[in-house]
Amino acid sequence: MIASLAIGLLLAVMLLLVLGWWSNASVGAARRTLFWAAIVIALALGGLLLAAGRGFFAVLPMGFAAWRFLQGTGLGNGYGRHHGDASQNDNDSDRKAPCGAQMTRQEALEILGLRDGADEDEIRAAYRRMIAKAHPDHGGSDWLAAKVNEAKRVLLDI
Repeated sequence: MIASLAIGLLLAVMLLLVLGWWSNASVGAARRTLFWAAIVIALALGGLLLAAGRGFFAVLPMGFAAWRFLQGTGLGNGYGRHHGDASQNDNDSDRKAPCGAQMTRQEALEILGLRDGADEDEIRAAYRRMIAKAHPDHGGSDWLAAKVNEAKRVLLDI
């Protein structure tokens, strides 16, 4: 009875620690953790089934673990992993910058609603129009105002 309570308390504390980490983790770290957790859980379940003499049923979780591992390493046909997808445009200026990377000129033009070849006066006018809508003091958001400011900086090379 006391051993069950101790195990339950230990599991509750571990759950709270994991949830605390999870709430502060970056998206990339959370995805990697879920990826490896799925593999470890599937292997553990397969191992338990093998130990219980249910080898036939152990094939499913162990096969799942192998599939996830191959998918994550790029050796399998993974979801969300595009290595040279033919539908992608080869022009680097048209691609979206990764999270945290510098904004591309094409993205800056899209944010300010401009076409390629806009002069400095057009850029400044579009910036004033967009920042008036996006500014947090006028009902906008900090994130959107920062994007508008970054677009201006990219286009004017400030």
